[in-house]
Amino acid sequence: MNHQLYKRKIRRTLILFAILPVFLLTMIGLFAYYAIYIMKTDHELNQVNKAMVSMIENDRKHIQERYRDFTKNIPGNTTDIYRTLYERSNDRKQHYIFKFEYDKLYTNNYGDIATIPMYEQDGEQSRLTISVPANVLKDVMHYHDYHYVVTDLYDNIYYSSDDHPVGDKYSYDERMQITAFHKDDQLKLYVYQDLTQTIDRGIILISILLGTFFLLIMITMYSSKRLAHRQTQDIDEIIAHIRQAQVRALTTYEPLTAQSELEIINRYVFELSQLNERLLKSTKESNEALRQSQLKSLENQFQPHFIFNTMQTINYMIDTDKKAAKKMMIKLSSILRYALRVKESEVTFKKEIDYLEDYVFIQNIRFDQAIHYTIDIDESLMNLQTDKLLIQPLIENAIKYGAIENGLNIKVRIKPLRNGDIYIAVYDDGIGMTKERLKEVRSMIKHYKLRNIHIGMQNIHQTLRVKYGEHYGMKVYSAYNNGTLVTLRVKKGGTYV
Repeated sequence: MNHQLYKRKIRRTLILFAILPVFLLTMIGLFAYYAIYIMKTDHELNQVNKAMVSMIENDRKHIQERYRDFTKNIPGNTTDIYRTLYERSNDRKQHYIFKFEYDKLYTNNYGDIATIPMYEQDGEQSRLTISVPANVLKDVMHYHDYHYVVTDLYDNIYYSSDDHPVGDKYSYDERMQITAFHKDDQLKLYVYQDLTQTIDRGIILISILLGTFFLLIMITMYSSKRLAHRQTQDIDEIIAHIRQAQVRALTTYEPLTAQSELEIINRYVFELSQLNERLLKSTKESNEALRQSQLKSLENQFQPHFIFNTMQTINYMIDTDKKAAKKMMIKLSSILRYALRVKESEVTFKKEIDYLEDYVFIQNIRFDQAIHYTIDIDESLMNLQTDKLLIQPLIENAIKYGAIENGLNIKVRIKPLRNGDIYIAVYDDGIGMTKERLKEVRSMIKHYKLRNIHIGMQNIHQTLRVKYGEHYGMKVYSAYNNGTLVTLRVKKGGTYV
């Protein structure tokens, strides 16, 4: 297995979970800007429209009040007529343009100024017209991004900020959108914005957002590579230590660069290597055959490649099922902690069963839940002591030789016998053994040989005989295509308090 796969998966995960929020925030920002821009534009258009309408209506009201009785009380001479009109047109500091037709035409209109008619009054022999210069509207227009047009009720243009010819018919331009409109009994007022200007601003905004987005992608790619390397550094170190332990080259304890839960496994790998070395040295001093068989059994049950394969399985599970990966890590730590407590040669059946369930759980993950495991134990035995790691080698053999690809049922039964001894049976419905193979296995268990492949079963049988006597030990029953049954007979241990 390539341990670099885990690093690449972490990197892809970091990239995904970094880019996705950035993309979502970018889109949310874009939509939020557009919504705020529309609201702001609508508000400003209405403010402009309100200001212009207010000015026109206030001026019209003022003009009506000032000129209501003028044609009824016309001054007697030309000078008084002109003076009165001029004073009334300028008393609010707004230069109204008047045109009075009586005996002659009186007007203060000088030059070609666009005007907006505000008031007309007919007398018996006279006609008075009051207008407002169109450029007065510029004093009201504080928002230079907007345009406005004033027309009569028939859409003839009085004035336009876009220099539409006065007198022409006003027609709606499709490029102009977000229109505010007002109409009274004399005038129409249109306020609008150029759509191309809005599009240009939107393009600038999108360009800035896209540039920012791609810059963040580049930063994410770089930082994810650095972060993935940093996050997997501890696992790389543990795998290196495991490989050193496989060739018995791990001599000194080297803690991980960063302290984490992985330090437990790292320390256990070192302790396992040290334990192997101590056991190897002890075989030269006393009872070499038995102690070497115990060492080989331990190596067979917890050799580094088992930890290595389990770690690699965890690597592949990180992306698919993080909760299961975490649970598998906890199970592996529990197994190592249990197996490496060398000071405890005996444990309760309850601890042994808990350990077996953790072991089968990990094996089931590796073999796609192909193992169906059940255990039947008399409740009175749960707190009794028994030899540690007594049943696990039997389950390991059942998994190894039971044709697990077709599914495997393993049943464990533990019960007390009448004379006080304890009976342990492990049955699997695997492929079983032929008569010749069964005879060979029984012979290997009975006649101890260190290099036999069933060293775990030999170790259990020989340990029970040495510890309890010749009446105790292991028996094997099997038939080809009918599974295998292994039984143990042990003495009843003390009660754990």
